[in-house]
Amino acid sequence: MKATFFILALFWATTSFAQFQSLKQLKSDYLANEKNDYEVLFAHFNKTKFLPGEDLWLTVYANSSHTGTPRQLTSNALLSIYNEDNQCVLNNYQIYIENGTGSSFVKLNKAIFKPGKYVAVISTQYLKNFNPNYSYTQELEILNNQKIAVSEPTKTVRPKIFIQDFPEGGHLLKNTANVVALKANYENGKPVKNYTAVLVNQNNDTLLRFKSNQFGTSKFNFVPQAEQFTVHIETEFGESYSHNLSSVKNIGINLTINTMPQNYTAIQVNTNKTSYDKIKNKPFYLLIHKDGKLFSQEFKFEEGRNNLEIRIPKKALPAGVNTATVFNHKFEPILERLFYNSFGVNRIPLQAKVKEDLLDSLNVEIFSSKRIDTLSQMSISVLPIASEAYEPAHSIISANVLKPYVRGHLDQPSYYFNPDISSRKREYLIDLLLCTQGWRKIDWNQLGAKNLKYAAENGFTIKGKILNHNERRKTTIFLKTPGFSQVFDVNANGEFIAENIYVQDSAKVSLGTVNERSEKLKKPKITARILPVKVKNTALKNYQWKNNDALDQGSPDFSLKNLSNNIFSTEELDSIVIQAKKAKREKPRRFNDVIYTEDINQDHVLVTNFIRSKGYLVKQNIGKLVILSNIRKNITGKGDRQVLLIIDNFQVRDPETADLYLNQLFMENIEYIAFNKQGSSFGVTGFNGIIKIKTKLDYRERKRSNDLFYEYVSNNGYHPAKEFYRPPFKDFLNPLFKKYGAIEWVDQLILDKNKQKANFLIENTWNRKVNLFIEGISSDGKFISEIIELNTLPTDNE
Repeated sequence: MKATFFILALFWATTSFAQFQSLKQLKSDYLANEKNDYEVLFAHFNKTKFLPGEDLWLTVYANSSHTGTPRQLTSNALLSIYNEDNQCVLNNYQIYIENGTGSSFVKLNKAIFKPGKYVAVISTQYLKNFNPNYSYTQELEILNNQKIAVSEPTKTVRPKIFIQDFPEGGHLLKNTANVVALKANYENGKPVKNYTAVLVNQNNDTLLRFKSNQFGTSKFNFVPQAEQFTVHIETEFGESYSHNLSSVKNIGINLTINTMPQNYTAIQVNTNKTSYDKIKNKPFYLLIHKDGKLFSQEFKFEEGRNNLEIRIPKKALPAGVNTATVFNHKFEPILERLFYNSFGVNRIPLQAKVKEDLLDSLNVEIFSSKRIDTLSQMSISVLPIASEAYEPAHSIISANVLKPYVRGHLDQPSYYFNPDISSRKREYLIDLLLCTQGWRKIDWNQLGAKNLKYAAENGFTIKGKILNHNERRKTTIFLKTPGFSQVFDVNANGEFIAENIYVQDSAKVSLGTVNERSEKLKKPKITARILPVKVKNTALKNYQWKNNDALDQGSPDFSLKNLSNNIFSTEELDSIVIQAKKAKREKPRRFNDVIYTEDINQDHVLVTNFIRSKGYLVKQNIGKLVILSNIRKNITGKGDRQVLLIIDNFQVRDPETADLYLNQLFMENIEYIAFNKQGSSFGVTGFNGIIKIKTKLDYRERKRSNDLFYEYVSNNGYHPAKEFYRPPFKDFLNPLFKKYGAIEWVDQLILDKNKQKANFLIENTWNRKVNLFIEGISSDGKFISEIIELNTLPTDNE
């Protein structure tokens, strides 16, 4: 199979390209094409495999593609989850992003999230402007109640093997030094690890031998002097395969890039004697570019020179993956190659220790060996040391540095930035990855400024109209909802727009009007809706599921069939009673019979029924209610036995108001109800007795809100994070817990120049060691990505 990941057009090709008249125009069109910044997304999940009854926590990070720092432009991230049939089971779940970071929680409802595989897709509305799709994906799995297969590879069943070669210059050029990358993988996408290979010519003469790494990739150098070459590989299981290399060209140029030098990147352009006569002294142009940043240099093949080298200081180039493109004298792209610049890709090293053992919990301290000068945010998943429940698609470094420039599944993404491997090995591995899976982002035939159809979303918009608006009076709208409140103007037609507001999904939204003259809050007649309207996702398209490796099938080592024997049901938590000290009660004076509702059985649902049970006559008619005493007549002698009613220190004197307060008032909303059947201490007004009712604070607030606000429940909005919890295990040493249990999740931990250390609590599971999976970023773009093996015994190095 020929290389297809970085497609290079030769200078003699007839392919039609946009005609640039000058280097200045070429650079100008490129900068216009790349002027629009976009989000680079990463999501840190607390785990990726879940036991039945567990739920999901995650933190989303959104960085700027241009600056590499947390992006401030967008505050709405969208999470959708699809099942194995590519059908959406969680639709556009909104996550609030502030300063480039946002956390959320997903209830994995058993009726929806049945055992099986799922893929979570995190995106934004703004990213729809860009092609390809820059959304972030992570596969998840809900384990079933039957069995889990865990085994070693066997030799019995083998899928097919595919071998690809990737000449560094896009083609093999005769009688010139060539660098070739080789990639071997099974049909399910898994790499053929650690194969040995032999390169032979058309006469079957052995030219060289080489080996692959654990990712199934390798690289070799040679000077082809014939037309056809073959690579024979042998797997670690003794199986042999052959692959014919791409055909050798007689005329052309090629490109090799060496990133190994510490301070510079060496770019070498080569040609052969046959080609030299056709191109000598003609100008060529080298452009190195990355997301709107550009470096250019003109060069020529001088007399008697078949190659030349251009050295560029690494500090002069953008950090991360760059693209080198060579243009001919007609400003047509003829060569392209991706390469990695490590300069400027920085990380903050972290350490952790148990500061204090609190018996049921452990106080863990996070700190860095280097001084932290900027705000750093991180999320932490704490799992058992032998956990098999965490298989992230990326680390935050690989998601930002590699993912936008790599196609296909990236095996072991964290390994490329493992601090334990040497920088030289890292450079080599990433270079191999870019040679075999890198892809070109720029279509040189379609450069130019792009019109963006989708705007960056920041919060939600509430559009509405006051139906009883008086246009002669200036009115404003007071809006309140959990976590947000603000005042907005109303136009002459009674219309209003509240933009960029924070709204939680399924939360109460309250709208009240304030008249300029009276300055009093009033409940309006209103119609309103929240935008954007939630649109139901269609089936997931063009997603390549990560296939099960046929080499990893075997017998189960334990069963989930008796899951209830390992985990308590969450309902059992309700049986735990915590004795707390009661708050001091208010006792109303001059009342000899005070009943606190928390002290009695709720035999009566309505307050009016309870009053009847105390010997009073409650008469109700349409819109009217009176309470009468059964023990005496009014002092006036007219037979009026109406009892004085006091509700929340307000004397209710007329039947209409009494009905407004007492109709459908429930005992659960009452703090206490007090009776004074004599009532003499209240004068004439209390002669027939007094009933005093104090409602609970939350009820009073709700009642006041209902009187002053038009209210409705939002049908769209953010889903905030919740405090971490998990099904309680009976035995933390159980193999089930050790492989698939969760200990703790910390969604947003902060370190900065004033706070060089941070602490958090984890449950003490009595395991000697646990793993901390940490992801995060600083405000100036330094990455945090660590896997720390934490000894749970307290230590203090201070």
